[in-house]
Amino acid sequence: MSGVETDFAKNIKALEWSKTELVHSLSGVFKAILKGDSEKIIDSLALLVINSFLLLKRLGLNYGQLEIRMYEKTAAMANSGHPLEEGYGDVSSLKGYLDLKR
Repeated sequence: MSGVETDFAKNIKALEWSKTELVHSLSGVFKAILKGDSEKIIDSLALLVINSFLLLKRLGLNYGQLEIRMYEKTAAMANSGHPLEEGYGDVSSLKGYLDLKR
């Protein structure tokens, strides 16, 4: 196997690993919610976000693009009648937090 083929196979393996870690993280969130353990919920959600960023990198995109898109999406969701915004103000709360981070 040539160096290029080895690199390609290595990158495919890393991409597949990143995808499975993302799914594993999501299942961890659900399990933690079922147990009602707030520390495990926070840990699991942190891993979900981390693994999302790692997958983004593996796909050749950059972290800043994701952060900008998150900001744009929360702004749009806050103004579009999202159920969690209308009933609870969750989206504008998140948008306010992201505003502070900019």
